[in-house]
Amino acid sequence: MLTGKDNEQRDTIFWIRQALDVAFILGAIAGVACYVWGDKTTGLYIVMVAMVVKMGESALRIMKH
Repeated sequence: MLTGKDNEQRDTIFWIRQALDVAFILGAIAGVACYVWGDKTTGLYIVMVAMVVKMGESALRIMKH
């Protein structure tokens, strides 16, 4: 059975994961746009950083379940 503190921690983790997901999506879109219409190297770096953010979000999901 979950206590109130456990629910609060789950809610906090949920919102952190949501923020990381939004950061990933925006980073991926920005990286692809930069790759297509701008400097390809910079676009790749932006996409790689977005992927690291997504891996962090995935790690949080795995550790909490």
